[in-house]
Amino acid sequence: MMLLSSGIAGSGWLALQLIVNPQSLGWVSRWVPGWLPSKGTEQPSKSIHAIRAELRTQGKTVGELLELGKNVSANDRTTVFDLLLPVLEQRPNCQTDCDQIVELRLYQTVAETGSATNEPLYSLVDQIAIAGPEESFAIAPLVNAKSDNQGSSRALPLTSVTRYELSSSQGVWLNLSGKRDRGNETLAYGQIIHYNPGRFHLSKKLQWTSPTGEEPIWKQVTGGSTPELIINHTIGMEPQFEIYQIKPLNFLPSPIQLESISLAESALPQSTYRSALLLARAGLWSTSLKWLESLKGKLPTKDWSSVAQAQFDLVRWHAQVTQVQAESSWASPSQQVLANLIDGRWERALQVFQSSVIASHETAEVLKADVGRLENRIKAFEQTGSNKLEVNAWGALLVAAQKGQPAAIAWLKKLPKITTAEVAQITALTKRLDPAFTDNLLDSNASRIIGTVQPLAQFNPSDWSLPPNKEPLQADQQTWYQMTVTAFHTGDRWQSNAFSNLPTGATALWNRLGLDAAPTVQIVEWQSQGEAQTLLATIKAVRLQGDRLQLLVSGNTALVAGNTPSHTLAITESALQWLSPDVVSLGDWMQQQPKWTAKAISALTQELQQTIAISAWNDIEPLASNWTIQLANLTGGTQPDVILTLQPDDLNTLSLSPGRSPKSGWTQPKTLIFSSSGKLLYSELSVEKGQHYRAIADLGNSLPTLIVDSPKQYKLLHWSTKHQQFE
Repeated sequence: MMLLSSGIAGSGWLALQLIVNPQSLGWVSRWVPGWLPSKGTEQPSKSIHAIRAELRTQGKTVGELLELGKNVSANDRTTVFDLLLPVLEQRPNCQTDCDQIVELRLYQTVAETGSATNEPLYSLVDQIAIAGPEESFAIAPLVNAKSDNQGSSRALPLTSVTRYELSSSQGVWLNLSGKRDRGNETLAYGQIIHYNPGRFHLSKKLQWTSPTGEEPIWKQVTGGSTPELIINHTIGMEPQFEIYQIKPLNFLPSPIQLESISLAESALPQSTYRSALLLARAGLWSTSLKWLESLKGKLPTKDWSSVAQAQFDLVRWHAQVTQVQAESSWASPSQQVLANLIDGRWERALQVFQSSVIASHETAEVLKADVGRLENRIKAFEQTGSNKLEVNAWGALLVAAQKGQPAAIAWLKKLPKITTAEVAQITALTKRLDPAFTDNLLDSNASRIIGTVQPLAQFNPSDWSLPPNKEPLQADQQTWYQMTVTAFHTGDRWQSNAFSNLPTGATALWNRLGLDAAPTVQIVEWQSQGEAQTLLATIKAVRLQGDRLQLLVSGNTALVAGNTPSHTLAITESALQWLSPDVVSLGDWMQQQPKWTAKAISALTQELQQTIAISAWNDIEPLASNWTIQLANLTGGTQPDVILTLQPDDLNTLSLSPGRSPKSGWTQPKTLIFSSSGKLLYSELSVEKGQHYRAIADLGNSLPTLIVDSPKQYKLLHWSTKHQQFE
């Protein structure tokens, strides 16, 4: 009994000391590690100069001190500041950016200063060794599981440390990060570090990698008061995010951990919930979200657990991305098809697939290249017991693209709920994948190509491709140009800036562009006053490098002797039709259209005041009345829009100041376009500065196209009703 009483009394004394003076019980830590906060008196306090000198003897340097906030001293419980000091070391066999973080040290400020130098002193409280993640971990999201190059076990360098500014009472969160180039991609990787001020303890919580090159962010995803950590693993159009929640951990020095929200286990027993998670794991995020929303609306609130809400929010986070992608405009039909399939919009994807010959052709290439993401979605949908004609159609199209039409028909007939009529309907769709269906139509198109040419002083014939029946290239006395294609017509639409789906063989590419029928190109150069000069040239060869399509062109004479521009417009004969708008004087138009004048002249005056500093419209009206304007319906309204092109002489005259000579800095015309109501739509004096309107053309679209010279290439601008601008 006496022994028991002594034990109880001793326990009470120990508890009191832990509260009043925990550092007096340093002996406890020898028997129970982590029981007490770290103690900072094992090493004497030092100045940053002394710390740097000590590390220098070890071949190391220091980074920038990072303030972590106020705290109590680990020594005497006075108020101090916690400071993080990264310790750096140079990587071996390195030429540039060689410093990597090998250690993090936690220091606290000390009240007294060094006696000799009066420098601030710092007390070492905690330290942690740092090694970056292995290469195999960092590149894992980018590597196919069957690839021979899975990466090495070499630790990648961590070069930066930043603090997350979170309004949280759960300590300080830090991010250690590095970057690595892999081909054309830059991935980011790193570690998340936590500092617990109450125990003066630094700890590693997880390592991360992101193929998008983005660093982890904290954001409230599940609607709670504590934010979640989000790591982006997205590749291409396939969204993939890891979301971590802060959870308790039974470890005194660092009593919290990061726990990933997982879809592996169902949080609720309902079959609808389990099926929704199955769809989500296959990438059908939007469909899964609809099922979860429907079930959540039917269940009592008490039956919807916090784990279920976390899984719901993880699905919702992904679905937001796939929905935005599906509703965006894409450069090619195949991208539009893929975006809709990823979002589970089976019907819409079929509509795009059937919309044109080129759409069917490009989609066939996408289906051939599928490595499981579409197949997994189709299988998951089937496993839920659902039956949908459009899903069955895409299943058959996938099989037909990869194994042929007979295999697709056999696959269809094995489906349990499909009818004979549906088999026939889907079989008809698979015929659009037949190369004979697309190639015959595509290859018969006349050449309609628009691009930009640059002079070539010399070239290597082996860099270019030409069909077997063409004469070998010879760098003779002709003038050579390199034409970079901006757009070409496929037979049913214009395709621009996304050429990676074109055939790579010289003959097939030559035929696709229609060059057998029309290998001639017109090179058009606009002079300073707006006059056009044209040179006929011949397309000799082609090359396709990724999305970049180029033609080798030869002519007999250079465009402008000794003054060849850096780039010039080039078009094939059938590419477009030039339009000649009606021309009237601005003065006459102002008299005929008083409502237009009231709005447009105000906007024009403001543009001129900002650019040339004119005083008022009345001062320049006599001159401006003689300016000419063009009238053309560019926006689809019932009345024409107005194109005003100010010539260099007009601009230089406007630049006159009293008693001074004219400013002669204007060498190019400047164009402004107004709507029929007088609203300013386009201005090369402000928003479109650096561009030069050249002409209007009919490309076979519903509205005319502006031909605009930009600093790097010629652009084809169309009026967007949705965005109310030329784009």
